[in-house]
Amino acid sequence: MGLFIKYFLLLIFLAFMYTCSLLIFAKGFLLKRVVVDQNSSCVVDFSRYTDDHGKQGCWMHSRFNKAIVVVIDALRFDFMKYDHTLKKDIPYKNKLPIIRNLLNSKPANSKLYKFMADPPTTTFQRLKGLTTGSLPTFVDAGANFASSEIKEDNVIDQMVKQGKVVKFLGDDTWLSLFPGRFQKAYPFPSFNVKDLHTVDDGILKHLFGQLNKKDWSVTIAHFLGVDHCGHRYGPDHPAMAEKLTQMNEVISNITSRMKDDTILFVMGDHGMTITGDHGGDSMDELEAGLFIYSPVQITSPSSASQTDVFETISQTDFVPTLALLMGVPIPFSNLGRIITDLFNHCPWWGTSTSKLKQVFHAVKALRLNAIQVSRYLKAYAQVSSDFPINKYYELDSMLDTAEHNLQALVTAMVKSVTWNLVGVVVYHTVLSSFYFYTTGHQATVPTIRFESAFIGFHGDFQNYALPAILIYLNTFAAQVLLGVLAPLWVFWPMIKGMISSLMTNMEVDRTSKGDFALCEDEELLKKRMFQLYTSLTLLSGIKVLGAVCAAGLHRRHLMVWKIFAPRFVFEAVSCFTVLGVCLVMFLFVMRVNQSLTSWVKVLEPKERRD
Repeated sequence: MGLFIKYFLLLIFLAFMYTCSLLIFAKGFLLKRVVVDQNSSCVVDFSRYTDDHGKQGCWMHSRFNKAIVVVIDALRFDFMKYDHTLKKDIPYKNKLPIIRNLLNSKPANSKLYKFMADPPTTTFQRLKGLTTGSLPTFVDAGANFASSEIKEDNVIDQMVKQGKVVKFLGDDTWLSLFPGRFQKAYPFPSFNVKDLHTVDDGILKHLFGQLNKKDWSVTIAHFLGVDHCGHRYGPDHPAMAEKLTQMNEVISNITSRMKDDTILFVMGDHGMTITGDHGGDSMDELEAGLFIYSPVQITSPSSASQTDVFETISQTDFVPTLALLMGVPIPFSNLGRIITDLFNHCPWWGTSTSKLKQVFHAVKALRLNAIQVSRYLKAYAQVSSDFPINKYYELDSMLDTAEHNLQALVTAMVKSVTWNLVGVVVYHTVLSSFYFYTTGHQATVPTIRFESAFIGFHGDFQNYALPAILIYLNTFAAQVLLGVLAPLWVFWPMIKGMISSLMTNMEVDRTSKGDFALCEDEELLKKRMFQLYTSLTLLSGIKVLGAVCAAGLHRRHLMVWKIFAPRFVFEAVSCFTVLGVCLVMFLFVMRVNQSLTSWVKVLEPKERRD
């Protein structure tokens, strides 16, 4: 009996040791991420709620009012990339020509990326990464068959909180992940991998009808036909060519219906192996594709798509990019980086004329992204003992250094703009004084050319208003003439000539609209005209102040009434002349811009009919 107890206890001890060993290994190998129960808010201390330009948004201005997200399950990158060297027909190659056509015809409006997924490549984990910006672990893979609600901060919840209407069509997994979030939903069962058409046909039955309505902000369509075709036949099968051709028609129909305030994302959540499977970490499973398009320009010409060169980005990068483009906060637990190509162009800020503005606009978005990630890492370090706190301090130090460098860049930009404006105004004022003296005038009463009152007339005046005006225009012609020409300082740098490009350090862009860009951006035009005229009047005021000080200082001088008093009078009248001309020309330019804008609006419908 005693021997039996010994053996039994020994077996229990062995089972206990095996269990402890397996648990220790599992804890180190099968990592499980701690969910931080915090959400990003619209009002934060590291960003303004509104910018000086663009449409109102959280953290930075909203670039688009609407977004269409088309998820084509298992859409591998080489399914989207056009292969010019292909000599024989392959079912999964070159079946999406609409992407190549848009990249070639509208390179500033479209981008294609290699969209790298993180293993394991199961649908639940990929959707979680595409909406939260986080990195789901292998332990989450079991949820792929019984998907549970995503409760951590995500881009869908952020859209809903900001009052945006989100609609969904397709894979019913989304409704398990985001119950009650969609104002309108058309879910279809996704588990039958032998069914290639039910989900896709169900989406197409409702998709375009929903897009034609105006009651939505984000529309998500998740197609499953390509994935199911891969599971059933593999990618190298005629059925795959049929499904990809169908998807090509879908993309073509969507892009033809899009308006200027809308952006389209076409993506795969993962790839597939040569046998059509996924879930592992092979390159065929990780390499999905992402195509982005809008009817309006989304990136600067310098970063526009090249024929055979495509950047590689992470799938988590989609979350902060979509959030900032739509004007909502980046989800708190996001680890992705914005797609910088989509933030170097701003239609309201004139980035097409300045390489520095392109870089700064992208850096501004990167700064918001970096601070959000830093806040998440700090919160995560407080709830997880596995996080290396020394690594966080190292990253935080790098962020502080980058912040200081950015502030130095902003200061340099402001100084550059300020001194450029000051230089123009000083040159303008000196030129007016030069014109005054070179035409024989002086700031004394005897040098006033009274004979100018009779130019063009024989001298019989009923009143003295007209002679006074003629004498006034002859004496202060420099202030009047150069005041009328002053708006050219605002428009001239926008003209892409060789001299203006060299003097203003602007890159020559033959596709730019030139000075017409200011006419399209009325707020920027008002701002620059105001800066110009306030600078002119300020410098005129300084000249008057100098004359006042000289007259006051020499009030007992013998020549005060011959030199200093007339000088004061001339400078005062000159200052009032500059003020009057500035006011008149400001109203004149705004009126011309208003008429030009109305004229363009009248022409737009005619162009569309043509």
